[in-house]
Amino acid sequence: MRLFSKMLLIALLTPLSATANNEICNSFGNLATTIMEERQKGILISEMMRRAETLDTSVKETAILFVIAAYDRPQYNLPESRSRAVQRFANDKMLACYKLVQN
Repeated sequence: MRLFSKMLLIALLTPLSATANNEICNSFGNLATTIMEERQKGILISEMMRRAETLDTSVKETAILFVIAAYDRPQYNLPESRSRAVQRFANDKMLACYKLVQN
């Protein structure tokens, strides 16, 4: 979460419009969604960490933190439960983002 906070702090220090803040938080939500969808499919954490390592340095550390956070949560069998887990995870990450950019 430390890098997540650093990235948002940088965003906060740069005057941005509400639209730009929304884009940042939506990007975090999209990243969180993708990671949790893969976690719910049963992809090994080692594979997800390998994928995160290939990302651009601007998102790599955040992706790694999101992977770790996703694998701290349970994997579900039922499609509805998986969908709710993905939604919850993405919403949690976006909510944290919005709280930081609103202050």
